Amino acid sequence: MACNILGDTNEDIVDILGEVINNTNVDFDLFITPSFERKQCSYDDLKTNRLVIANYDICTSIKNELFPTISDFIKDKEDLKIYVLTPHYLLNDFDLPTKFEYETIDFWVNQFKSDSKFGYLNYSEYENIFKTQKDFLKQKYFLVYLGSFRVYRQKLFQYLEARYHNKSWISYIDVNKEIDDVTMKEPLDVCKESNPKIPNFGLFLSSYFSIIYDTIFDETYDDGDYQNVKFTDKIYRSIRMFHPFLYLGQYKALDKFKELGFKTFDGILDESYDNLEVPEDRYMAILKQIDFIMNKDKKELFYLVREVEEILYHNYNHIDVFAKKQKKDLNKKIMDFLK
Repeated sequence: MACNILGDTNEDIVDILGEVINNTNVDFDLFITPSFERKQCSYDDLKTNRLVIANYDICTSIKNELFPTISDFIKDKEDLKIYVLTPHYLLNDFDLPTKFEYETIDFWVNQFKSDSKFGYLNYSEYENIFKTQKDFLKQKYFLVYLGSFRVYRQKLFQYLEARYHNKSWISYIDVNKEIDDVTMKEPLDVCKESNPKIPNFGLFLSSYFSIIYDTIFDETYDDGDYQNVKFTDKIYRSIRMFHPFLYLGQYKALDKFKELGFKTFDGILDESYDNLEVPEDRYMAILKQIDFIMNKDKKELFYLVREVEEILYHNYNHIDVFAKKQKKDLNKKIMDFLK
C-alpha cells in the first residue's frame, strides 16, 4: 500500500514529500487539509497507525485551536502516531507539542523554484529583462500588494493614499466585503487563475521596492498564540522579481528569514522594527522606513537599490537552495518517524 493519501489536493506538498510518498517500504497515511481544525479526517479512512497531517494554509491559532484539536483527535488512540506539518515556524522549542511530532512545511517556496512543475514561471527570462532594464530610473517608489481587508492593511492604504498619492502601485481588493471604498485598486496579477499567480512584470520593473504585507501581522499577538512566523508567496514573488522589500509580518520574521539563508536589507534600511513584538509599535516603525524611502528622489533610490544588488541575486538563487534543502530534510525526518 505504501502511502494512503486522503483529504484535499495540494500538489506542492505532494511534490515536496515525493521521496517518502513513493517509498514502497513504508506504510502510512497522509491527510492533506487547509485546516485540520475545520476539516478533520475520519478514523475509518486510516489504513495504518501512522498518520502525517499536512495543514497547508489556514492554521488559525496553533496554541488555542490546531494543537488542541489534534490532541483531541488522538485521545484514547495510544497506538496512533502523528506527525503534523504546517507552514508556521515555531520560534520557541518549548512550544513544541509532546503528544505528536511537528515540523514546518514552507510549501509556497516550492511554487517559485526554477524547476517547479506546477504554475511554473520562466523566471530566467525575467532575469534577462531585469538586467537590461536596471540602468533606467523607475516610475514608482513602491509596489504594494495588500490583498483582502484587514485593519492594518486599511490603515496602510489610507496612509499611502493621503501622503503619497500616485507614488506607488497599490493592489488592494476587499474580497471580504467588509468595507466599501471605491478608491481601492484591483489585483495587479496578469492571470488570477494560475498557481502561483503570474505577476505583472512591468509593475516590478517600474518600481523600486515592494511593501509586503503578509497574511499574518497582528493576529497571533492578539490571540495570545505561540510565537511563530508564516511566510507566503508574496515574499518569494518579490525575490524572484529582484525587488528589495519592507516586510509587514510577524515579530522576528526577518530574523527567521535570515536563519533560513536569505538576506534582508538592513544595510540600507532600519530593520529594527523586526524586534518589536507589539504590532502597533512595529507598524509605526515601518511607516518611518516608508517615509525614509518616499522622501528620497528617484536618483537617490536608483543608487540605493544598486547597493543591494548582490543581495537580490543571492536571494533569487537561494530559493532553489532552500527548496531543495527543505525537501531533503523533511523526507528524512518523516522517514525517521515512520521507522
